[in-house]
This record gives sequence, structure tokens and C-alpha cells, in this order.
Amino acid sequence: MFKRIVLGTDGSEDSLKAARLCKSLLESDPSCTLVVLHAHKPFALVYGYDLEHSAIDAAAVDEALREAAQKSLEITMEVFGDHQAGVTGVIEQGDAGRLIVAKARDAGADLVVVGSRGLSGVTSLLMGSVSTHVVHASPCSVLVVR
Repeated sequence: MFKRIVLGTDGSEDSLKAARLCKSLLESDPSCTLVVLHAHKPFALVYGYDLEHSAIDAAAVDEALREAAQKSLEITMEVFGDHQAGVTGVIEQGDAGRLIVAKARDAGADLVVVGSRGLSGVTSLLMGSVSTHVVHASPCSVLVVR
């Protein structure tokens, strides 16, 4: 039924549940393709100010964020085991919700899969969650996994 799927992941348990669901879709139809996307914000965007004159080593923090993103992607890719044919892992820097929607559009996806865990507390009220953004902005069907 679905041929081109985009999975947004952050390595959380909810996103790993979403990955396991995608694995079952791949097993039921080996002609499916899957893009696994881990998106992370650069340090300066997280805090929203210019770090050029700061005592913080932003480059070192960004490198640590890239390493964490790589580890998260590796953990997610392990879910697919022997079913990695047609699966592509991608790390991009920026807002996760926007990047997932853009990747779905670019890939001509007919399904986006994300975990339900989003931001919590005040941050969620102010910014919204990744899954909420994807549901509202996606060009195709969205499956939010709990």
C-alpha cells in the first residue's frame, strides 16, 4: 500500500517503536523504500543568540550534537537488522518538523511515520511538538506511533 516512507527519529523509545512498525511494513512489501531522518538543531539555534563572543565553544558542542545524532541514527538502523535493503539513513541540521515535511515532499513519500513523544511542559506549549507540526504540514498521510 505505501511505497515511499519517511521515518523521523530521535532515538527515543517512541521513535524506535515507529521504526519497528516501519520494519513490519518493509517485511510485508519489500519494494517499499524508507528514508530514516534524524534532524538536530545547531547549538546556536537551540539557544537563539550569537555565540561568536561567548565563552562557550559552540563548534565543540555542535560536534557533540552531530555525534549524538549519528549514534541515534545507528540505534534506529539496528532495528531493521537484515531488512535494510531500500533503507537510507540521513542526518540533517535544522528544525525536525520542517525537515521531515521537506524530506517527505522531496522523496514523494506517501507516508510519514513519527513517534508521539514531543516536547513537554512549557516548551511544548510555546513551540508545539514535532509530531503535531508534521501532522499539520505533511504532504501525505502521517502515522504517529505511541
